[in-house]
Amino acid sequence: MRLASYTLANNAAAIDVAEDFGINICSWTVAGRELLHTEPGFGTTADSFYKGGNPLLFPAVGRTWDRTVSPPVAERYGLAGTGHSFTMPIHGIVPLGTWQCVRREEAADAIYLAYTFDYGAAVREQHYPFRVELRQEYTLRPRSLELAASLTNVGSEPAPAAFGYHPYFRLPQNRVRIELPSRTRLEEDPDLLVPTGAVLPFSGSLELGPDDAIDSAFADPTGTPARLHPAAAPAVTISTNAAMENYVVYKPPGAAFVCVEPWTRGLDGFAHLRSGDWQDGQALPVLTPGATLSAMVTFACPLP
Repeated sequence: MRLASYTLANNAAAIDVAEDFGINICSWTVAGRELLHTEPGFGTTADSFYKGGNPLLFPAVGRTWDRTVSPPVAERYGLAGTGHSFTMPIHGIVPLGTWQCVRREEAADAIYLAYTFDYGAAVREQHYPFRVELRQEYTLRPRSLELAASLTNVGSEPAPAAFGYHPYFRLPQNRVRIELPSRTRLEEDPDLLVPTGAVLPFSGSLELGPDDAIDSAFADPTGTPARLHPAAAPAVTISTNAAMENYVVYKPPGAAFVCVEPWTRGLDGFAHLRSGDWQDGQALPVLTPGATLSAMVTFACPLP
């Protein structure tokens, strides 16, 4: 794994970017305190791609199942009008493509990085037969990390494209209180981990202890930031723009991390592409030719 390291003046903040491993920001420190978590072996094997830092999810978020057969087939979906099937790996095709740094600016109080993503003909043939250009920008400031993604349809046909971030926030004592700006919780199939269609009320707050586990999606955002209050660690806020319609919270029992993931609409969205009306954008965002979806998120750690 090739890391590119960037540090602001006076060590106010720093990041490590795994440039050959999905441009994952696998370390973010503020005033010398690490805020992200990586699992042992992260970056050494392909199956550690979603094992820490802040992986990018594109053009799918979550799992895809072909439920037209029994039992359902993982990662398979059909596209109306094509007559054949494709596979969509969990969280999309980012592990299958390459990134290029196209712009870098460094100043005393800010570091700006811009990357573009390329996926070749084999990926389009097997997994995602659309031409969507993905650009990811990072801006590091003394107390915040700004993430801005733009998805542009450079093809001639409408393209379905979801997007998300999957940050692993450290929990030194395996405890956290989360204020989540969502009004509802999506009921999920316990085996497939995709929505059943039922919507449950949500109070807006979660308390997770060392033995607690969660892997749930939340919707109906209020527009205010999410706030994480880990025990014995700095608080973190997550602010998003309107494109990020869902949060997913993930924590296994005993984990030293919690993932609070801002996503666009699109969980289970690729399963709906068999339907002739998928272009209405109800299941996941659909970009008309030339259109751009902008997803913006800011992680902030307001230390004294």
